Amino acid sequence: MGGLSPGGTAVLVGDVVIAVLLVCGALGRASAEDQGDGMAKVVLPSPRPVRLTRTASFYILFVVVSSILVGVLPGLGPAYARLVGKVALIALGQSSLVAAYARHLDGGLRLVVIVDILCFAVALRASAGRRAMVAAHAIAFIVLSLCLDALVVALSASAGLPTGPYAFASTVVNLGAAVLVMLRILATTLVLPRPTAVPVGRPPYRTDKVVFASALTAAVLLVLVALDALATRVAGPHPVLGVLVLLGYPVILDGLYLFLMAMGSRPQPGPAPLNAPGLTVIIPAFNEEAGIALTLDSIDRAAGNYGGPVRVILTDDGSTDRTAEIVVSAMQDFEAATGELVEGSHNGKAAALNQALSRATTEIVVRVDADVVVAEDALLPLPAWFANPLVGTVGALSLPRPDLSGWISRVRLFECLLNFTFARLAQQRADAVACIPGTFTAFRRRGALEVGGFVSGMNGEDADLTMQLGRLGYRAVVDPRIRDFEDVPTTLAGLREQRTRWNRSGTQVMARHSPLLAGNRCPRTWFLYLRTSMVRVTSLLRPLVYLHGLQSVILTPSLSHRLGPFLIFYVVSAAPTFLVAAGLAIGNGFLRQVGWLALWYPFTVARRVFTLEGLLSLPTRPVRVRTGGLRRPATDQPAADRLPVPI
Repeated sequence: MGGLSPGGTAVLVGDVVIAVLLVCGALGRASAEDQGDGMAKVVLPSPRPVRLTRTASFYILFVVVSSILVGVLPGLGPAYARLVGKVALIALGQSSLVAAYARHLDGGLRLVVIVDILCFAVALRASAGRRAMVAAHAIAFIVLSLCLDALVVALSASAGLPTGPYAFASTVVNLGAAVLVMLRILATTLVLPRPTAVPVGRPPYRTDKVVFASALTAAVLLVLVALDALATRVAGPHPVLGVLVLLGYPVILDGLYLFLMAMGSRPQPGPAPLNAPGLTVIIPAFNEEAGIALTLDSIDRAAGNYGGPVRVILTDDGSTDRTAEIVVSAMQDFEAATGELVEGSHNGKAAALNQALSRATTEIVVRVDADVVVAEDALLPLPAWFANPLVGTVGALSLPRPDLSGWISRVRLFECLLNFTFARLAQQRADAVACIPGTFTAFRRRGALEVGGFVSGMNGEDADLTMQLGRLGYRAVVDPRIRDFEDVPTTLAGLREQRTRWNRSGTQVMARHSPLLAGNRCPRTWFLYLRTSMVRVTSLLRPLVYLHGLQSVILTPSLSHRLGPFLIFYVVSAAPTFLVAAGLAIGNGFLRQVGWLALWYPFTVARRVFTLEGLLSLPTRPVRVRTGGLRRPATDQPAADRLPVPI
């Protein structure tokens, strides 16, 4: 590469490496707050509800600060570009060439990340010290971005790379920097579970690693080349590039799944036994009087079609309604199954599940939620799957109950089809399924007991069991022939409660099974870590980038002609998902429902808002301060929630 100074380039590369190591160092340190055993017990402060005013403050503050940056301080972007050019001169001494490339930097995404960090620090429920520490990450991001941008400028200018692809590449690199910094914020700010202590007992499964790595590489390269070509057509510093880069993440996922379908081998069931083995169905229930009879009746019907002995064990988790009475009556009416009611105190879903699990005697156990209806043939495929000694857990195609009304259940149908008949079917070809949902989970009793059962003290006990069984070497599969019909929130308030809990559980499971801390670097653990972290970051950034881009094209006269392309990119960002969802709906017999895809946009916006609330609901870590030569914890929790912190 002509013109590059070896010494100067080495300095820039060294700066980038040091900055990355400083940012990533915290990701390799385990949480000290969890007082659990690392197995099936997590001891953490309880999550707290998030008021809408706190969520609204995040977005309102962003709009205000972003408007000031765009309308009042438009010179920040060019000033940053000039600074990048000066730093790039360390490696490439051609000032005019460097300046020409630096001028094409798109500062939109960088500004959005900085303001995002500051707004998150304000919205966070924490002490002033903790907020200040979160806000300080904006400086870390600026330093890392400056080093990366200067290096990309020097390399691109020396190679003569066109300015369009160069600007796109620099934005992609900065998105990676944003993910690292945001991960560090989560790791150092939130009280999260300690790494799992379940030992790794799985075989290498090298083929899975090769298939997953190859499919991911192919998807990333294909999508980036396509987006780079599109970026070239709209070259120049403008806010559309940030939208374009964030558009690439879901498209890369879709590409990954398609490549996995083409490259990976489908898990196969073993030979079905001549006589159907016994099954145990375990159900946790708390105040489920409205629908528990329907759930039990559906299981009895499935047991009648199964042909083997089916025992239902339901733990009443201290219900205060007529749940227990209805369960007894429904079990007395069983025709094919047998039933047992376990009276428990209100200790949570995991405790109720473990009570039922401790009474199970069959090797195959099926966990079903108390608001789920299972199909009449749902149990038939299970013996063949578990005849394969590598299979440890089997999931179903979960769909919204057909009797539900409202737009949320209609749009949830497409989300279920995308998850269960596309994403997880592809993931299982490289053993990358990170969660078999608790609506219907069949698993090996021996394996579940070996990992301590269902984890208590955190959300996501279903995903945690999936990951724990993976550590023992068992594969997770989804069989779309097995169907269950789940209850779905019919109001935004119900959806908010559900998704806040789901997003909180995703963060907790990610921390507990981090490959950096817990090992087991197989596709399942890496995919969980990468996908969960990207979802947390991009879900926050996407609406902010859209808002910032819209503000830019409206408030900046020279960019007013970009409003059309900006709106087109916004619509195009969901096009791949639309096409896949529509195809899956038609292929599975839901042609009449396709029109409801028009509401995918508001549904997606709501999901992104609830991702933020899932993070805000988690307790924050204490800040240690020195007093009289000793360190004492300045906790961010109310007195009732405080945990002892070593000094």
